[in-house]
Amino acid sequence: ADVIEDTLLPAKEQVAAASGGALERLLLRSASPTPGEPIEVEHDDSPRSSVDTPSVVEPAKLSGAASALLVLVCACLISSTGLLTRAAEVDGQVLYSPFAASLFSELGKLAIGVVWAMAERTPFPPPAELGRAALAFVPPALGYVVVNNLRFTLVQVINPGLLQLLWNLKIVFIGALYALPPFHRRLELHQWGGAAILVAGTCAAEASQWEVSDSDGNSMTGDAWGMALVAVSLTLTSASAVACEHAYKSTDLSLPRQNIVLYSYGAGLNLLAATALREEVSLADLSLSSLTQHFSGWTWAVVAAQSLAGFSVGAVF
Repeated sequence: ADVIEDTLLPAKEQVAAASGGALERLLLRSASPTPGEPIEVEHDDSPRSSVDTPSVVEPAKLSGAASALLVLVCACLISSTGLLTRAAEVDGQVLYSPFAASLFSELGKLAIGVVWAMAERTPFPPPAELGRAALAFVPPALGYVVVNNLRFTLVQVINPGLLQLLWNLKIVFIGALYALPPFHRRLELHQWGGAAILVAGTCAAEASQWEVSDSDGNSMTGDAWGMALVAVSLTLTSASAVACEHAYKSTDLSLPRQNIVLYSYGAGLNLLAATALREEVSLADLSLSSLTQHFSGWTWAVVAAQSLAGFSVGAVF
């Protein structure tokens, strides 16, 4: 479902959606305007500087086998994050700092963004445009920091497979947000039908696991507490997706430079949280060993999967 949703987005926006939240853009562009609302036309006669118009090179088409392999890798990365997080636990507890793990994930995304920006070889944007981008990406960056770290708690209380199904409900949340002011976007009948099927399927999956425990005696659904956490997380990640969409569309930086701004915030905020919320880590005595306390091979696998999952979706399309 994650891969199919992204086929509705333009190539540039697929990469943006992938790197900031791969599955959150289905309803961001496919909703129809309300009656009387002008239809946006992809045309602009205003003069633009060379900074704003980097040359675009049409990507080479992959063979069928290569595309299928890439889709398979993408699906494995997306679906494995929760399982890897559960595997990194020790006796059901997350001993390492989730903020530190998110920090290294954001640094990985930031490194990819920097290499991508260097490969573009476009002129450095003016300070005023950088300032506008820095302000525009504050809301989504704050939201994603909370959501990305809250998912470590969610995996502890909810079965990772069920959580992955429930997480797709954010598509419905985004659609609901876009129906409200100031967007007033109207969904087509088939889109409402798809949302209804998604809700019905996830509710059925949830109902089938209610009051069921795993081999360790833990609830598969997290009961009422788990569902409350899911509802809060879905609301926050949907709002962050809408805010991120606005930031991407309201700034004229190239996509990799926009990603650099977003992931710089992510790395900085996670670093501050990791040092402020754990006694053994402080800015005064900051070191790699202090940040990676209780890290295992599984933890680093979580970091790698989180860094690569979003960009792999962009590569597929």
